[in-house]
Amino acid sequence: VLRMTEIKTDMGFARAFIRLALERKLLHSHLRTILNDRSLLRELYKKYAFLRSEEEREQFIFHIMSLNAVDFSCFTHTFIST
Repeated sequence: VLRMTEIKTDMGFARAFIRLALERKLLHSHLRTILNDRSLLRELYKKYAFLRSEEEREQFIFHIMSLNAVDFSCFTHTFIST
């Protein structure tokens, strides 16, 4: 995604990352990797944020995993030249 020349903003890169992860059914895996970094969560979120709670974080990942039941083609159809 970072090598894509069509994208110009950080928000665009984030959207492309999410679209590609959804299409490949890997969003839950990528988010689990990010959310397992406790120091990052402490730095970015307040104590009472739901992502700082182990139980709520797992529930969130479970809901994201349910998106695997849907077939997305949003990346392939959006970035044809990539």
